[in-house]
Formats: sequence, structure tokens, C-alpha cells
Amino acid sequence: MTENLNLEVLQPTTRKPELGDIFVLKPRGRDFYFGRVMLFDTALARGYPVVYIYNATARNPQSIPALRPDALLIAPQAVNYLPWHRGYFQTIANKPIDPSDLLQTHCFYDPVSQSCKDEFGKILADSVEPCGTFGIGSYRTIDDSISTALNLPLTPD
Repeated sequence: MTENLNLEVLQPTTRKPELGDIFVLKPRGRDFYFGRVMLFDTALARGYPVVYIYNATARNPQSIPALRPDALLIAPQAVNYLPWHRGYFQTIANKPIDPSDLLQTHCFYDPVSQSCKDEFGKILADSVEPCGTFGIGSYRTIDDSISTALNLPLTPD
């Protein structure tokens, strides 16, 4: 099944992502963007990763730029394994996570409770930007978020 997404298929894999994995994704007609598995098995996403996707690009996926938490393209998102299995994310390296690599506070809006929570499910007093959605997404939610951030037309359902 081929989908007409804004993200290109790179290299499908059955390998599950690991904490600290650095991956690339490629919107059509653009350079590679970089992402990283920053949290794993949280209250937000039991058994699944929380990823950062950075506003950092390169023509060559092996030319990894600085990946700073103050330079995210989209809010952190919990995702299932389909972005890797379908080839939209391609893991290229792994680097241990330093505390300076993480946002000071993770914020996820929970539409059920209509509150903002951290990755442990604790309700926050206020929303903290960047604020993602409390729940598990997939390659389609990532495609929509990146398309919105880059002013690309959304892929029809």
C-alpha cells in the first residue's frame, strides 16, 4: 500500500527504536530533518517512544547537525513503531542522552481531561510550550504536524 504523504519512504525496518536513537525523515522536495528518541515507556506512551523532531536539516543524512531542545520543528510526540516499520523514519545513529538534551518541562494536552500533563501523567498548572498531545500518534500524525510546520498542504485522509 503506497500512501501519498508529504514524507518520503526512506528505509523500512523491523528494528524497534531505542532511547537515544537519532533518525532522519524527509519531506518531499526538502532536505533531511532530524529526530531523536528522547523518552521511553512513560505514562504518556507505555512501551512507546517520545520523539523530538528538530528544525535542523542537512542534504546528507550522515551530516548530523546540533540537535538542541530549543530548536524543535514540532512539539514532542509519542509515536508507535509504524514510522520506522513503514520507512518514514530511518535510524542513523545512537547517542546517550545528556540532561541538557531534554526540555526542562514536557507538556502534553490531554483532550479527555482538558488539562496539560507531563510525561508522567501529572497535571501541570499551565501549558508550557512546546505542548504536544497526550496520546500515541503515528506516521500520519507526524506527517500532518510537519506539513503544518512547513506550510505544506495536508495529505487527504
